[in-house]
Amino acid sequence: MSLPTIAVPKYQITLLSDGTKLKYRPFLVKEEKVLHVAMESGDSASQIDAMINIISTCVDKDEDYIKSLPVFDVEYLFLQIRSKSIGETVNPSLKCEHCEEVVEAKIDLSSICAEKSKDHTNKILLTDEIGVMMKYPNIVSLGTRVSESESTQGLVIDIVIDCIEYIYDSKKMYKTSDYTKEELKDFVDNITKDQFDKISKFFETMPKVKKEVKFKCSKCGETNLIELEGIENFFG
Repeated sequence: MSLPTIAVPKYQITLLSDGTKLKYRPFLVKEEKVLHVAMESGDSASQIDAMINIISTCVDKDEDYIKSLPVFDVEYLFLQIRSKSIGETVNPSLKCEHCEEVVEAKIDLSSICAEKSKDHTNKILLTDEIGVMMKYPNIVSLGTRVSESESTQGLVIDIVIDCIEYIYDSKKMYKTSDYTKEELKDFVDNITKDQFDKISKFFETMPKVKKEVKFKCSKCGETNLIELEGIENFFG
């Protein structure tokens, strides 16, 4: 006689990037073990692989789909799955801005959302006739670029190149997939600082998983208001 099967609850989430609605379930004990081992390894590539694998299993989508999602969608998905799996509250250790004492704060993961600035746009006009259409970085390409880059400037350029979907002028659209990295790098290298700043604004204003955390220091008694951004900061 087989043992009874315990029903796993389902929840729904809406992706900020395109409004897609996904159903997800909490991760199971066996999946939590895999995640725990990856997180303890300290290897960012292993951690990303484990997170992608668990998310794809919990939302019943293949890993290629999860890898194609913008990084903020993946972070948001993971935080919500984690909140339904282990608990909605986490207690990261944060440093007091007044006396630098390390204090344990309390965060409700269910209250975290990915927010987009009102002036955010994917279509950026560089001159009167030439512009670029941007796409969001995904978690795999971003992680790869960070690990491979030898300088901050090189990292920024590589990410910009990865995120240009196409270049356009008054006559034609130029898909970046039809050009080499060197050709795209040459294009980016030859724009002005003001034009590059317009592209930078795309990254500065794109949706981010963030949360304002208010806590009182147990040592000096001062109240802190800190904005956490990026999934790693919620479990530090």
